[in-house]
Amino acid sequence: MQITEQFIKLDTPSTSLVFRRYSELLEIVYYGAKIGDAADYDILSSHKRKYAHSCADDVITANMTFSCYGMGCDRVFSLSLKNHDGGYANKFLFRGARAAEKPIIPGLPSSYGARETLMLVYYDEDYDLELRQYYSVFEDTDAIAVSSAIENRSAHDAVLRSFASCQLDTDGCGYTVFSYTGAWARERYPSVTQLSVGTFEQGTSRGSSSHAVNPFLMLRRPARMGGYLAFNLVYSGDHRERVECTPMHTTRITVGMDDAFLEHLLPSGSVFHSPEAVMLFGEHRADISLQMHRFVNGHIVPPCFLRERPVAVNLWEACGYRFDRGKVLEFADRAAEIGAELLVVDDGWFGRRDDEKTSLGDWTDNVEKTGGLKSLAEEVRSRGLKFGIWIEPEMVSPESELMRRFPQYVLRNPRREPILLRDQCVLDLTQREVWDYVLRCLRDLMELCSPDYIKWDYNRFITDAYHAPTSAGEEFSLRYIKALYALLARFREEYPGLLIESCAAGGGRYDLGMLCFTPQIWTSDMTDPVERIHIQEGTLAGYPQSTLSAHIASEVCQKTGRRTRLRDRFALALEGVFGIEYDLTQCSREELADLKQAVAFYKEHRDLLLYGDMFFAERAEDGEAAVHIIVSRDKTRAVALVFRLRQIFNCEQDKYRLCGLREDAVYRVGIYGSDRTWDVQGKLLLSHGLDLGAYFPKDRSGVFSNEINSLVLFLRQV
Repeated sequence: MQITEQFIKLDTPSTSLVFRRYSELLEIVYYGAKIGDAADYDILSSHKRKYAHSCADDVITANMTFSCYGMGCDRVFSLSLKNHDGGYANKFLFRGARAAEKPIIPGLPSSYGARETLMLVYYDEDYDLELRQYYSVFEDTDAIAVSSAIENRSAHDAVLRSFASCQLDTDGCGYTVFSYTGAWARERYPSVTQLSVGTFEQGTSRGSSSHAVNPFLMLRRPARMGGYLAFNLVYSGDHRERVECTPMHTTRITVGMDDAFLEHLLPSGSVFHSPEAVMLFGEHRADISLQMHRFVNGHIVPPCFLRERPVAVNLWEACGYRFDRGKVLEFADRAAEIGAELLVVDDGWFGRRDDEKTSLGDWTDNVEKTGGLKSLAEEVRSRGLKFGIWIEPEMVSPESELMRRFPQYVLRNPRREPILLRDQCVLDLTQREVWDYVLRCLRDLMELCSPDYIKWDYNRFITDAYHAPTSAGEEFSLRYIKALYALLARFREEYPGLLIESCAAGGGRYDLGMLCFTPQIWTSDMTDPVERIHIQEGTLAGYPQSTLSAHIASEVCQKTGRRTRLRDRFALALEGVFGIEYDLTQCSREELADLKQAVAFYKEHRDLLLYGDMFFAERAEDGEAAVHIIVSRDKTRAVALVFRLRQIFNCEQDKYRLCGLREDAVYRVGIYGSDRTWDVQGKLLLSHGLDLGAYFPKDRSGVFSNEINSLVLFLRQV
């Protein structure tokens, strides 16, 4: 960190962020590839831009770290306040910068392990308000963690109307925005928007980070500037991201909580701290994924979970609610036979749960179905397997004992009945007695069967948030998310070794906030490889494969009806936490042998597949093929996943190059399912590629869909 009279410079391993003191403002004059320390960076912003234009134009065109009404700016504001006199105009002037401790954000998770933190201080002397911004950097990633706090030092209350976690102003227009959007079973499909002059906006007001819009966002800068920018948010609730390109050819990006319902009372003497955001510059698109993966694994996921994850067999797709003790133990026998390590009893083990209309909230053992969950878990473990179980602790069924006894536990507007989605309602975790009840249920479950793994589901979004005023002044979405985090933190503290997999009707709450407590997330309910390739590619753009739960499912997808080969489903499941969602009890001996071989391959390469560096030589979004390669940090080993997406007849289309390898090394290349190997120079693999046409399976039977055709390659330096 370099702080001088006029300039402030913050470095990551490969990037630099430079600020310039400009009168009473602070301007961002550089964010890009790493540069050396210097006494003067004036050449980066030699013209005076504070009042550079006539009053008809934007007064402040300097690249600022924050913005608010009242300072001559008519663009998107990162901060909006209603002051005690009813006005909305504020004037925050720069007071100074210093090294500081990375802040602990009250009630919210944030990254750990920062090397150093820069604190910027601004002050509005008219209303006695102090704004503090924190920028933290790390030894092993180019990600910068950013958060903001506002303190009301006056004798009067104020109301906070919007407060972004991060604002980055940058030069130029013509940015390409990569967002990751979708719906249930179609989460995080890559979407591309070309933005010249105007505003791109995305976000959600449904109480969770959502299936529809993930908070991860990436931008390609204009060609004359080069490079990529990326942003994310360590938060699981409503969020909002905006990119505004102005006619003055400047661009502003803001990232933070959604402000649709934000009306936070800021009493005299109080401080409000935003969730933490993450920003990142990379010279190439590959740098973004690589650095985000390292940030998440090294500074978001709890360190105790940076280890092997068990190969799971889950009963849900095979059985649904229809199982009994005998069926579970039959699954356990088959799971042990193929080398799996964890058996998960999913929905249906509790209350009178034979369909989705009943019993959520009644977390008592359905002994008629399980034969006794405690002894069932012991029998599963006697087969050499760990035992896992599903629960949806934030929800309640109207048809339940809990709802009959405590209808006040349900989140609702007191003037009307709550909206039913999926035949369930949301428990109001912001009520202390509800929070205590859910924690007791979790403790009782641990006491009952001591699970090694819990799948924590959340199958609907919030529609009945009641924005009643509270003494803390916080709007409901933030209060709910803080209550959820407090619950997870307490549960984690009491059972530190427990592996929790987050799920939200699939991937509806896939975000950095949840990953602070649950190191892996059920990526999507879609298991068809033709659809899944887009979901996983979009997810892997910003999140590492160690967080992505990926299972081999049945031959015929329940969602699409499409029939696909085991080898294609296997290839997709390799780029995540591997498992099986498959009716093993109906498998032939040949199928079980194939699954056993698949499990053995995954276990052999598990450390690489989970924690290696992910590269994309080709992307499914381009429509021709996808080539994903996972490379060890020392570049001596790799697994490449090649997906042919277009089956063009009588066409030479099967040469595929790789990436992420050493040019000067020689690699022995093998293909899963084949005995053939080749020794190939790294430079050839990177620049020319392999002719793999003869090794793709050829099937003209019409039994399987040929919309995807995959190969798994494994490479080792010789």
